[in-house]
Amino acid sequence: MREGFHLATKVARVITCEGDFDGAASRGAVAATVNSLELSGWVRDLASGASLQIHVEGEPERIRTFVDSLLSGRLIGELAHVHIANVACHGYTEFFLSSAGQQRPHNSLVSSLENTIPFLRRQFGEVVSTMVRVAWKADDDRLRRLVEKVPSEFISQRLLQFPGIRTQDAVASFSSSMWTQTLIRKKQSARIGYAPEDILADKQRGKEFARFLGMRCPATPQFNQPLEKLELRPGLAVKPSNAAGARGVFLIHSEDRIFSVRDKSVISSIAELRTEAAAFVAQKKEKDRWNTEEIVYGPNEEPASDLKFYCFYGEVPLVLEVIRTGRQNVRYWYDGKGAPVRTGKYDDTVLAASPIDRELLEFAGNISRKIPAPFIRIDFYRSEDGLVFGEFSPRPGGFHQFGVETDRLLGRHFVEAQARLFADMFDGDARFPEFRQFVAQNVPLKSKAGAAWTDVRKRVTSGLIALAMAGASLAFASEAEASSPGQTPPARAASTAR
Repeated sequence: MREGFHLATKVARVITCEGDFDGAASRGAVAATVNSLELSGWVRDLASGASLQIHVEGEPERIRTFVDSLLSGRLIGELAHVHIANVACHGYTEFFLSSAGQQRPHNSLVSSLENTIPFLRRQFGEVVSTMVRVAWKADDDRLRRLVEKVPSEFISQRLLQFPGIRTQDAVASFSSSMWTQTLIRKKQSARIGYAPEDILADKQRGKEFARFLGMRCPATPQFNQPLEKLELRPGLAVKPSNAAGARGVFLIHSEDRIFSVRDKSVISSIAELRTEAAAFVAQKKEKDRWNTEEIVYGPNEEPASDLKFYCFYGEVPLVLEVIRTGRQNVRYWYDGKGAPVRTGKYDDTVLAASPIDRELLEFAGNISRKIPAPFIRIDFYRSEDGLVFGEFSPRPGGFHQFGVETDRLLGRHFVEAQARLFADMFDGDARFPEFRQFVAQNVPLKSKAGAAWTDVRKRVTSGLIALAMAGASLAFASEAEASSPGQTPPARAASTAR
């Protein structure tokens, strides 16, 4: 604990200074003073102009001495404005000069991680050891609530032997499952030519499969075209072929009203849109390949809200709704029963005013049951006439940002889905007829020259079973049974009162 005590005596401050001073000379003066006081951190110019930002950490008295020197005007001159904020220590061991726009020094971040992670592991280890000592005196519910707050990698085997703790509750993790599944998909593709999720993640093939299942999809007039060949007109969304999320997405509502989804700005002409799109390609180093897609509108001629269903082979425990209102996106979460819920992610917004329709949950769950994968997120637009398919996402962005409880909830659903998938694989050709037919008609497989489709299909089936077995090795005995096959898409989805 000596190291922990040493870290606890240090404090950190971020100081932002504005005034009429020379940037280079001021940075040098700051660095010299900080080094003389044996403090660490960094100093940099801000891109906004005559501003300097300083991060210092060390003993409180030494930092107070530095701040007094700065405020006196003797160090870099008179300042028009100074803002001082208390921040967490990063464990810097030196003081660095950093110019405007650059990231904090890489080697300092590495040093911070090397110092912080072992310390945190020891702290968690001591907490878990204490929990083990008191476990036999605590009631089941109190101990379970404590375990739910501890990340799974810090749970000890001794603690899991306590009668009140279920192993699956403590060790399941959606974030860890996503990384593991990514590796499994790569190995599967190398062996049999593809992974089901990767086929559907391709935007064009994903839409083709959605149409194959009878879902409504927005028209895609142009696909994977260079910017100069795009025919742009009102009513179209312009999207990079490979970028994820809202990066580089533009909505052409009219010739003089074009909306940039990422930065929430309004563009006044199609010519300006082309300039902005070209700048996006250059700055982000993206490929100059673009898709155009019909804009789906909701009530009042506003772009339809997004409904993102987290689907675990027939089960839908979580839904994200994104309502795009000009310069601000409003996000609502719903649980598996359609009730508003918080997840630890996007919790800066209010809870939804009303539940989401259970029919929508059942519809998305039935679609996911036709896909031989333990998890897929299915995105829809909520139009006035019902759901319109958006895309399939096997690894949603920000999946690591959920709170511990939600991460474990989704992790348990992932493991249970793997167990159900493993069991269903033994039904052979009777399972996933739509997906098998779609692959046979639309996906060229990596097979030996002259190999018959029957042989390829057998290898695909065995590969899917191997995938399920790899995941099921982590699974526990699930009480849930597979639900009945899917249903016909509703002609019109009920809208949620807001």
